[in-house]
Amino acid sequence: MKSLLLAFVLTVAACGGQTKPLNVCLQPSDRIAQTTGCDSSIQPVIAYNENVTEFVVRQMQQPGNVMLWIGKEDWAHLPGWRNRNFVGVLAATAPYIAAGKVTHVYVQDEVDLCPAGPCPGRDTALVNLATEMAHATGLKTVVTMTPNVVLHPGFMLPKVDVIGIDAYYVTMGPHMDTHGCHISSNPTLNQYKCSEAKLRAMGWTGELVFVGAGFGLTTDTHEFRMMYLQLQADAYHQSGAAGVMSYYCHYDPYVAMTEPLLVPLCPTIYAPFVTP
Repeated sequence: MKSLLLAFVLTVAACGGQTKPLNVCLQPSDRIAQTTGCDSSIQPVIAYNENVTEFVVRQMQQPGNVMLWIGKEDWAHLPGWRNRNFVGVLAATAPYIAAGKVTHVYVQDEVDLCPAGPCPGRDTALVNLATEMAHATGLKTVVTMTPNVVLHPGFMLPKVDVIGIDAYYVTMGPHMDTHGCHISSNPTLNQYKCSEAKLRAMGWTGELVFVGAGFGLTTDTHEFRMMYLQLQADAYHQSGAAGVMSYYCHYDPYVAMTEPLLVPLCPTIYAPFVTP
């Protein structure tokens, strides 16, 4: 499961002196969808050439704070684009960093997750190098991880500022091995909180983002979908995350092509359960 995550992660004060997680809006790759309540947004635009300035400018059309998207390494039409152009993308973003529009950059999707499952250490060196380079430009770095990677015995902690945990019920499953960790009877929240507990125990002090599924499966019954969406909605509010976001809430042609079993739920009656 590819999650594009992303997250802007400062905590803001809410009424009564309480705090609320920031809402990070994930835009479709081909347009800017109408969204409300966004504290930050990210748009995973597709590169069609080597023009990094054009690539960055397209993202900066979004209002407010924008998290920088650096592209994908496995685009079939431009293999290797992300790594080849990372330095150029950072350089092209400099004016927006100086203006305060961009504060974070998303450097890796689902770290150390291979098709067959967790593959500890696969991305560590690359992520750490990207973080060093991003820090030199004044940006903080963000990655996403699945709970089965974090909870794997061989997990290696990356040197990043923000981690998004995508505890998707329908893709991770309610019976994922948490290696004896049991914090909540809600399996979605349990996967998230157990991941958090391990990260903290390893000494990581950065901020966490709860990445929820803004999608359902084409095979869902209404009853099954409502069951796992309610678990997710409850987990959102109990996670204590600094930020929350919903993945594939709006239709995106790239996701539709690469993951045809997913259905975006924002245009449906299920929207209240998938938007933070």
